Amino acid sequence: LLDETAANFRVQLDSQPEAIDFLERKILQLEVEATALKKDAKRDEASKQRLERVKEQVAFARDELQPLKEQFAREQGKLIQLKE
Repeated sequence: LLDETAANFRVQLDSQPEAIDFLERKILQLEVEATALKKDAKRDEASKQRLERVKEQVAFARDELQPLKEQFAREQGKLIQLKE
């Protein structure tokens, strides 16, 4: 039981936080949508407008993601120092 708890704790330490994972998946999903919309944007005004909104959402998500990744990297650095 103790080994299992320690293993779960270790996995949590090595894994990215849920917020980072969520934002990365959201960005990927939006980028896929943007790629599809680029093809339609040449013919369709609604697709062109949606593409611009998607690009804004990607930029906003990246702005949210950056400080979270920086904080995670700092915390990982501290954990590495503690291990040494």
